[in-house]
Amino acid sequence: MPNTDTIKWETAPLRNVCLPTQNMKPEKLGKPKIKYVDVSAVSKDTLSINGWEEYVPSEAPGRARKVVRLDDTIVATIRPGLRRIAAVPKELDDEFVSTAFCVLRADPNKLVPLFLYYWCLGSSFTEQLISKEKGASYPAVTDSEVLEEVVRFPRDVKIQQGIASTLSLLQSSVENADKQVATLRELKAATLAKVMREGLRGERLKETEIGEVPESWSLTLIGGLGEVITGTTPSTSRSDYYGGNTPFVAPGDLGANKHVGVTAKTLTRSGAEVSRRISAGSTLVVCIGATIGKVGLTTCEVVTNQQINAVVPGNGFDSEFLYYLLLWNSNRIKDQSSPGPLPILNKSVFENMKILVPTSAKEIKDITGILSEIDRSIDSALALANRKSELFSSTLSNLFDMETI
Repeated sequence: MPNTDTIKWETAPLRNVCLPTQNMKPEKLGKPKIKYVDVSAVSKDTLSINGWEEYVPSEAPGRARKVVRLDDTIVATIRPGLRRIAAVPKELDDEFVSTAFCVLRADPNKLVPLFLYYWCLGSSFTEQLISKEKGASYPAVTDSEVLEEVVRFPRDVKIQQGIASTLSLLQSSVENADKQVATLRELKAATLAKVMREGLRGERLKETEIGEVPESWSLTLIGGLGEVITGTTPSTSRSDYYGGNTPFVAPGDLGANKHVGVTAKTLTRSGAEVSRRISAGSTLVVCIGATIGKVGLTTCEVVTNQQINAVVPGNGFDSEFLYYLLLWNSNRIKDQSSPGPLPILNKSVFENMKILVPTSAKEIKDITGILSEIDRSIDSALALANRKSELFSSTLSNLFDMETI
């Protein structure tokens, strides 16, 4: 990438450097089927189009009116703060997107299309759109307001291409790292299923009331594996209870990774003292709400809210194996909850749930070792993905934030 300190930058409203785009009914395009992209198909995480629907033109949604071309940039005008921005891939050339997108088609004599896409990903562009949004329920901006935004770009198109190419390489690196994390998580799920169904000792399987397992495995209750503790929430009117060093775990803090240590909220010593404290090495399970069955393993002393039951392992039971055991049973835990708008699995039902456990301490240790190794690989891959994502974001910021130019 060229030295940005020596680049001569120009500014212009987007409407002055973009070409006109088309709005039409799908029937007028004369195709037997069309592809259609709704706002929900654009990911704010991957900054790309994740999929599309196909329709016979006469049956396409009423919003399917905007025709896009390869390398157009689409910007969602509804809730612009969600940053649903994407470049149009070749599979969607001459197809349709929702009228809830503003379509930006760079004039190739002035702007490299991919440069325009990356410029739109800069925080300054999003912040400017947010400042113009109107509407409480569905905050939005108009296409005209998007086209009024001022783009900053190098006068030399070759420099634009160099910047875009560098950013494309960084973005591809982020995508590859994310795919590696996803692959390892799939490996974990597949391995967990295999070892919990078949064990490691090549035993014959036996039928039980909750499914087939190796012959030596036995039924036990969750409550028999340790102490079950339901969380509590300290008074939210006491500001002196919040903002300290003790993690306060809510359902949103569970599920993405094995370990739970860093949380959105924390408690002070005073807040922790009026709560039920959970020791490190305990398995947390969400038992109230839409995410019943989410599981995590504590790495330090924590407090949880009342939506979570903690199982503190007893009688020397392996804490990591307990996590994997409850993770494997997470769907069964969810199935045991009461139906209704707010699903609930009370403590009594939870601790009296039957699960199947190996009787061999060595088998428990070996299963834990296999799964823990995969989790260590996931942690390493995730750390690398986060570093690459931060590099991509910081490069965008350095190039395109107003105050840096």
